[in-house]
Amino acid sequence: MFQKFITYNDLNKKGGNLEKKLFNEIENELVVLDSIYGTNRTNCNDGGMVILCREEEDITALSKAIININIFPFEEAEIFPALKENFVKILFFLNNEFSITVILPISIVPENVLLELIEVIN
Repeated sequence: MFQKFITYNDLNKKGGNLEKKLFNEIENELVVLDSIYGTNRTNCNDGGMVILCREEEDITALSKAIININIFPFEEAEIFPALKENFVKILFFLNNEFSITVILPISIVPENVLLELIEVIN
């Protein structure tokens, strides 16, 4: 199942087993959200969240629960190396005051999203 982090406090509670590079990438996103929107946010408030997917099944669950990354247009993307494999960080704006950053291994990025990422990165 995908992991959802809304605040830096969430990351500290649930992200202790993450490798350092992944933890740092998620931390960077959450620190910005916390500083702008506060640390008492929920997924119903302005601000946003970071979602970590590790398996293809996580993408399916994410599509059913929160956002379908196969069809929802993204704002920006970045590839970063982690210890065992490269990851992709994709930013989605759901409205002007709420964003979702999805982080997943490049090996499970859906093909149509990967093709769009290549266009954006180049």
